[in-house]
Amino acid sequence: MVLAACETGVRFIWFDQRRRSPTKLETAFIFLRQWDSWEEELSDPSVQCLKVGRGDRTREVLSIDQARRRAARRFRDSQRGRARVQEHKNLSQQGRLRFNDDE
Repeated sequence: MVLAACETGVRFIWFDQRRRSPTKLETAFIFLRQWDSWEEELSDPSVQCLKVGRGDRTREVLSIDQARRRAARRFRDSQRGRARVQEHKNLSQQGRLRFNDDE
């Protein structure tokens, strides 16, 4: 979604759920508690992306280019992590005995 927002050029809030993801209820409380201050910051025409986290102090103003680079890097890193997990699964399955093979 971050990359799509960057491509369209809209101003947006990037809610970063890195580490432990909050529940839906926690997310709703975070948004309700912080919305006024986020809206005030986004009303400034120079602010294109507001990257926020779960805490009150985890807030960062990013340009569209900065947000695009960070989101692309995060996507690449997550793809690499998934590939490593899949490779590990494949290697561990190769060492298992197959008792039900008819061959």
